[in-house]
Amino acid sequence: MTKTKEKQMLQVGEVLNRLGISKMTLRKLMRTGEINFYKVGQTYRFSVSDITKFIENNKNKVIKNV
Repeated sequence: MTKTKEKQMLQVGEVLNRLGISKMTLRKLMRTGEINFYKVGQTYRFSVSDITKFIENNKNKVIKNV
C-alpha cells in the first residue's frame, strides 16, 4: 500500500474519536452495513471518504449507543 493510500485509511480508534461513539456502537454500524470497512488480517480499516460520507449523511440523526 502506498503512503498516500495509508493516510486515507483510518484505524478503529481514529474512527471512534472522529465520530465520538463507543466500540459497541461502531460494531453495530459495521454489522448493519451503515459504515463500510475493510478487514486486513485481524484488523479493520476505514476509508476517510467513507467516514466523511457517513458524517454528511447522518448530520441530523441521533446515533444511539447499544
